[in-house]
Amino acid sequence: MSDSEDVLQGIDDTDDVSVKFTFLSFCEYLEKHKNLNLEAFSGLLQQFKASGAPSVYPLVRLLLPAQDNRKFYVTSKGLKKVLNSVLHSPITSYNPNAEIFANALFQEFHVMDGTISLVKINRFLDVLEIRRSKRGQIFHRIGSSLGRLELLYFFNIILGDITEFVTGKKNGANTILQFISPFAKQLLSSGFSLKDICEGIDEDDGNAKNLANFLILGKPIRPMLLSRVCSTNEGVLKIIRNCGRPFYVETKFDGEHFIVHRIERESYMYYSRKGNDFSENFGFDCFSGFSAKIHELFKDAVSDCVLDCEFVIWDVKNNVIVGKNRRTSEGNVLDVKYLEDNPNFQRCLVVFDVLLLNGKGLMEVPLVERQEVLNKEVFKRTVQGVLMISKPTEISKVSDFFQFYKSHMENGEEGVVVKGKNTLYRFGQRAIANGWFKVKPDYGVRLTLDLALVGIKYDDVKHSKIKSFIIAASMGDGQLRIVGGVQCSLKRNDFDQLIQLLDLKKSSSATRPHWIQGFSQDKTILYVNSDNVQVVEVKASGLINGRLQFPAITALRTDKFVDEINFYSDVMSYEVDLRENKRHAVDETFTLTKNKKKRVVPGSEGIETTKVTSTYNQVKVYVVDDFRDSKRIRESKETLKGFGFNVIQNYTESVNFVVSLGTDSRKSQKLMQLEDLNIIKDQWATKCREAGRVVEWGSHDYFLKSENPRYQLDNIGEIDEETVIESARETINYDDIEDEYAHDQFSEAQDCVREITLDQLEDDNSKQMEDMTLEEYPQLDESHVFQELNFFMPFSDDKVRDLIENNGGNVLRHLNKGVTHIVFTKRYDFKDDRLKVMSFLESRMWQCVLTDVNWINEALRDNERYKDSLPMREVSL
Repeated sequence: MSDSEDVLQGIDDTDDVSVKFTFLSFCEYLEKHKNLNLEAFSGLLQQFKASGAPSVYPLVRLLLPAQDNRKFYVTSKGLKKVLNSVLHSPITSYNPNAEIFANALFQEFHVMDGTISLVKINRFLDVLEIRRSKRGQIFHRIGSSLGRLELLYFFNIILGDITEFVTGKKNGANTILQFISPFAKQLLSSGFSLKDICEGIDEDDGNAKNLANFLILGKPIRPMLLSRVCSTNEGVLKIIRNCGRPFYVETKFDGEHFIVHRIERESYMYYSRKGNDFSENFGFDCFSGFSAKIHELFKDAVSDCVLDCEFVIWDVKNNVIVGKNRRTSEGNVLDVKYLEDNPNFQRCLVVFDVLLLNGKGLMEVPLVERQEVLNKEVFKRTVQGVLMISKPTEISKVSDFFQFYKSHMENGEEGVVVKGKNTLYRFGQRAIANGWFKVKPDYGVRLTLDLALVGIKYDDVKHSKIKSFIIAASMGDGQLRIVGGVQCSLKRNDFDQLIQLLDLKKSSSATRPHWIQGFSQDKTILYVNSDNVQVVEVKASGLINGRLQFPAITALRTDKFVDEINFYSDVMSYEVDLRENKRHAVDETFTLTKNKKKRVVPGSEGIETTKVTSTYNQVKVYVVDDFRDSKRIRESKETLKGFGFNVIQNYTESVNFVVSLGTDSRKSQKLMQLEDLNIIKDQWATKCREAGRVVEWGSHDYFLKSENPRYQLDNIGEIDEETVIESARETINYDDIEDEYAHDQFSEAQDCVREITLDQLEDDNSKQMEDMTLEEYPQLDESHVFQELNFFMPFSDDKVRDLIENNGGNVLRHLNKGVTHIVFTKRYDFKDDRLKVMSFLESRMWQCVLTDVNWINEALRDNERYKDSLPMREVSL
């Protein structure tokens, strides 16, 4: 057998699907139904099924190559190089598209056949994926088998452009997924493959209403996730904007997130947040383990159900929940997943949502209705310490929210959860727009991030001794960007587990993979295989010039997927906070009064302007709201208003042109899809302000220049420099803010608040990340665990003071905003509160770490500066 025959082996095998449905039929149908709609898509599926296809998957995977598990990893330039190896007339275009490739291959072979079946096309694509080194031979065979139209669609599939090509939309994939099923997109987010979804469609139900039920019950689904907000005024505004009012608040239980399935009354399955099956640990049926305890608590009518829950450890003696990784009253740390029979501590299941009940999927049902089902139709009763239902509290007033949060912080809870009453359940998604939040105190001395561990740096090229770990943040689309090298503060068992999971001995490379951006090549670094990348929790004291300050790995997050890590913009946003001192004081009073209304958006806080009469009064301008640099936004809006432009607060179709700080935010990218809109750089507004007149747009002023714009700035007449407004008040008076502020302040903030680039952060003293070396990331000095931390001691103790100061910490004489830790050398009477510690904690929204002598000693012993705050009950009388 020749090499060519071996490469294409299996392509010509007969199959079960009739060749009546050819790839040409597929192409001609889509060509006839441009801008594909639901009716046309359904007709295409019906024709394919009529040909005898047992599943629509072979067809759908051609339309959704990015969502399929088949990956080609080919670019336009790479494809050009491969094709030129088989063409007599090479392609000369610098960045050719599918049409150029199709024409070139057609001119080479002039095939007019069109008898290749759709199934055979999939086999060609399978071989292309597997035999990358033989792609020249494969394309030679493809060119001799397909006509011009077929080639056009074939190359659009390979390049990943087919969805936009057939739907006419940038987000064409979402459109096709919606055609398949209302649940298809979130099922993909939950970890189901495109093949699973296609084969789960009920052929008798055109709308595939039972698709979710078919796939969810008994399967490892990914739960909906919470977006984190801080306990600040901005955090509450974000909640109101995305949840509306009233909203629900409930306790954030510090345990292990699980999805629990009850199947045909007697069987049970337990899946962790990451989809790992722990059914054996908890009991497969109603006669074993924990399942036997909760079985009798279900109502008799409940045959099948899926519950979103948290497993916690219950202290039987003290009737309290023991937090995850917290020491019990006996002094040891227990893991609820592996908890053995213990008379003093037991597993407890806390249920907070129901996703499916007796064959009916509830994901598209509002939360308020799901709560009613959970409370009335699932359980006969609850038992404290065994099965409990989380009871949400309805909140309408901001003051009530802060009171709820305050009471939970005083009780030493991890935080609180906020959910919009009408929110729908979205598998595996963590998005601000979903309206699910967790509010936890940020103790002001650390930045907590979930990042990907992508490699290890060694002392030398022999890779003998570990020097630091390489961590990276997400850039989206499967790309990661290195943000530094960090030390590891894990316990020995967790460290050994991390090294084992990385599996560097079997699968690692000294060459930086294409999916990692950042440092130049370094032979002392070994990068892990993409399948072995681990999520770790990294804590740092802050960020300076793009570099994490005193970073350390403090936890291995085996419960998280890599696509759940923080974005690079999440890391960089702290640079803005530190450089511009934009963190608001935590003791600000937050009120929403009903006497006054003031609409404010980012960049227009407190601006007072005078209406200017000019030729530009009817020209509507939208300045893209960007939380990265509110000063620049404010200046741009101020300048445009000063020249008489009508600066509007939210984008509408009547906008004439847009001014933006950059093109990297999702909001800007969405606007750039509009073909009739000019998007101008904010530097143009600066030019106008400096010139004292409206300056004509030059070629360098465009982010996007439309060929047929709504408005073009030409024939400019001058305007007096005095009409430009030169001053603005920069303070926000929260007493003047009503609900409209909350609405406008965060209008579509979920799309742009975190989109930060280095270009906005660069100054004379900072370096581009690509030029940085790992040594430039500041680590803790040896014997300086408490470096840059400020302690306050209610009770004088010279030994503890010396211990802190000898390890780099500062001991302050008074409570003030600089205090990061309070050290109780003995228990404190918070009722008497002679030092006003409680008032201080309330004003700081508990953004301060409570410690004692044992805490100090353990931190020094473990070299761990980022230990969690002690619950108030452990330091009070």
